[in-house]
Amino acid sequence: MTVPFKDVCFNNNMGRGCKEVESTTKIAYIIGAYRSDTGNGLHINIETARKVAVKYWEAGYTVICPHLNSANMSGIIPEREFLRRYLELIHLVDTVVILPGFENSVGSHMEVLEASKLGKELIYEEVG
Repeated sequence: MTVPFKDVCFNNNMGRGCKEVESTTKIAYIIGAYRSDTGNGLHINIETARKVAVKYWEAGYTVICPHLNSANMSGIIPEREFLRRYLELIHLVDTVVILPGFENSVGSHMEVLEASKLGKELIYEEVG
């Protein structure tokens, strides 16, 4: 997805004004289980997603990682609202990166189905 940025100013343009630039960076969305029956399991799920997000940032993607974006925010809005809003974000990405065990999470399963329906690139990530 090409994301147009209008009137973007860079710190190094020495006051010469702004210019229109386009980003051709692919956007990746990390899908994987978030919740767990234990606090340690929740921490492991967040850390696993973080490690994969780092890998894709380093590979040149812009990364949306819901695990990090709303970590430990349960209760601020209904859980179904988090999922609804994240499902909307899938419309904006190029690629979804699917973590092992996603099929055990209703929300992750719904995200994969939405991405498939939209024809997004699906990458099934091996985590070691």
